Amino acid sequence: MAAEAGSGCATVVHGVVSGRGSLVPGWLPPKFGPLAGSQSTSSLPDSTFTTFNSHPDPPRIMLGTAIQPAPLTSAEGGRANGKPVKVHGQRAFLESGPPDPPFIGVYWKSGKYLISVIGYRLSPSTVLRVARNVTFTPPGIVELPVTHGKIVSRQAAIKAAGGRPGAAEAKLSSWTEVQAVAERAGRMPLASALLNRSPWLPVWAVRLTGTPYVEVVSAALGQPVLRMTDSRSWFAALTDRDPVKAGTCPGGSTALVPFGVLTRDEQSFTGARSVSASPRTSVRLVLSTVPAVNHADEGLYGGCVQQNCAIDQLVWVTITTVRAAPGKTIGCIPPGFSVPPGYKPKRGTEYYTVDVPDNSGGNCGPVPAALRELKDLAPPG
Repeated sequence: MAAEAGSGCATVVHGVVSGRGSLVPGWLPPKFGPLAGSQSTSSLPDSTFTTFNSHPDPPRIMLGTAIQPAPLTSAEGGRANGKPVKVHGQRAFLESGPPDPPFIGVYWKSGKYLISVIGYRLSPSTVLRVARNVTFTPPGIVELPVTHGKIVSRQAAIKAAGGRPGAAEAKLSSWTEVQAVAERAGRMPLASALLNRSPWLPVWAVRLTGTPYVEVVSAALGQPVLRMTDSRSWFAALTDRDPVKAGTCPGGSTALVPFGVLTRDEQSFTGARSVSASPRTSVRLVLSTVPAVNHADEGLYGGCVQQNCAIDQLVWVTITTVRAAPGKTIGCIPPGFSVPPGYKPKRGTEYYTVDVPDNSGGNCGPVPAALRELKDLAPPG
């Protein structure tokens, strides 16, 4: 990550993402296939395969990866009886038996990654054969584009979407932003293969007047790649990144952020957590990086097993503070925190919550200094 002066903006923020890795089985038992919805959406691949029959509890095979710099041990799956085996010529362990006899796991390392193949209601030889035929490709580092590069014009995108000049509105964005704001408005679009491969590449979102649709057009190819049901609320919240007008920077901040990262306006719309509109509730949005957030609060990324905390990946952090009225106290139960029946919360004058993608935290009292001092890479304009 780096920031520099940019035309029309006080700074330009550069960032990267961890591109998706792959974990592909070269052999599966007969009649096994992928379980719908089981594939990970993170950069670390995992997936589940099963048989499709009437059995209420069919056998399964689960492939997974995790970041683990530490050496491989014979107890990776929680058992201390790992049997030494070989996978792709590498040292590995096969674990079976109590406390979960139906589960058999094979574990090995590929660099800093721990690879696992876990079988349920399958023989050890079958699970080992699956493991020995798995191909793993680790996640790579992708530089996010700050400028859109060579793209078709706004009018060409409108024409490709089936619209006419003056009868359609187009915004330059990327699939990452389109998907985020649409899902926040209750739309759950299914991306095309092109969008899934590189969701940070520029697209034109074209809203057609007089129709209930938004057409997503590949900005580079000038071809429609997805049709979505329109919701004016989400389309209105989408930032148009073209052009950057002189003296301004689109998206609600003084910084130009790369395609694939929500602008401040878009992040405000998506809202990590619903909070009261009370004047005693304050919300601060901070564009930071994964290493900086992990340094400020290690618990937010759970030991960095599913998130590489060494990559300068840009991340929006939402810090919410709720304060009691003067002379009063409030119960410390941050929104979304589950408590047992009859629980009596600790009372105090304030509490806070902090949200990052796929995780959140919070506590009674003021926001810790480490979180308060996170540098905002895209301060408000």
